Amino acid sequence: MVFKVGDNVKTKSDGEYGSVTKVDGDTITYRTPWRQTKTAQAGELEPSGFMGFVASESPDIMELLANTASFAAINKISGKGLMSKENMRFAVEDAAYEFLLKGWVRPTVDGWVGVTPLSGADMESWFSSQDIKDAIVKGIPIAALDAVYNLWQKGKFGPVSALMYSLKAVAAMTIANVAQRKIQTKGSSYSPQ
Repeated sequence: MVFKVGDNVKTKSDGEYGSVTKVDGDTITYRTPWRQTKTAQAGELEPSGFMGFVASESPDIMELLANTASFAAINKISGKGLMSKENMRFAVEDAAYEFLLKGWVRPTVDGWVGVTPLSGADMESWFSSQDIKDAIVKGIPIAALDAVYNLWQKGKFGPVSALMYSLKAVAAMTIANVAQRKIQTKGSSYSPQ
């Protein structure tokens, strides 16, 4: 089988999905759903089509669901409904970040905040400062999207409401990060988002 960059693949041996990032003869380099880079021979892989696409996006989908559920729970505690406009707005803004902006924005903001991958004892601990740093990295572009939305919708920018929204978003994503790290099944290619 001939593979090209961008193809969705699945390993024959263990069924791990990935997306091809480099082809060098029969050596195929692919990225797992958990953003790890691996190599295999072309004979060890098979095309996975749409299921491979869904599998490669599943960590982002799970993160979006966890973030939105945490944000809705915080809003419920503060007296707003579970289906409030603010919750829906957060879900749309988080989806825009996860599926459109993450690849461009994340590397820059990671450098500002100092996020490093979790490993060893941090991975198993109940709480890590990286959980908050990761939430801040996600919260900056989401808050910026919300500020643009408010300017467009209301024609004004409210710094206090923007700050409160940002704090709720960061708190919700921190809770979601900890919950995901503790609850999710960690396969061989698991690494936090």
